[in-house]
Amino acid sequence: MFLHGWQSSSFRWKQYIELLSEDPAYTLLAFDAPAHGQSGGKLFTVPAYASLINKVLEGYGPIHAVVSHSIGSFSFFYAQAKHKLPVINKLIALSTPGSATEFIGFYKNSLKLNSETVKSITEEFQNVAGDDLDKISLPYLAKNLSIPGLIVHDQKDGLTDFSNARLLNQHWPQAELMTTTGLGHRLRSPEVVKAVIDFIK
Repeated sequence: MFLHGWQSSSFRWKQYIELLSEDPAYTLLAFDAPAHGQSGGKLFTVPAYASLINKVLEGYGPIHAVVSHSIGSFSFFYAQAKHKLPVINKLIALSTPGSATEFIGFYKNSLKLNSETVKSITEEFQNVAGDDLDKISLPYLAKNLSIPGLIVHDQKDGLTDFSNARLLNQHWPQAELMTTTGLGHRLRSPEVVKAVIDFIK
């Protein structure tokens, strides 16, 4: 199962799907997040994405591997912490953000938001999530994860700091950490595609 990130769609997985589809042992599942790609709606939240992940998995049962990118990765961690997901044998997390406060800080800096707006956004985020912001972070969301994993993160990622990968690996010791340099947040590279496919197989 493939989970794309913010302002993306299931099309981002084209190379991965083309390679895996050559093997008849795999059934591949990729879908667009709420308000992304060909999915309907105008609102996207991590809890909404996590709820959709849960519903899709309810319909398909156990999954051999989940491949996720950016907010898709974070949404999966949120889903596995908040829902009773079926068995998943492997998880690949690319360019994962570290916390809800990181999202808010990103939008504050990008949009030059004032303190009152940031306060309102923070309160709305907590209302939608039904949780304290400190608990919407990788140390909390990944603490009970025990499946094998692959973490891929670029040292020069300008959107999600590389320190998030180290933090995630610290709380998820069953995962391998693959570090790249110069690929940025998108991690578009044959090297990454090969590493992910090899890990799945």
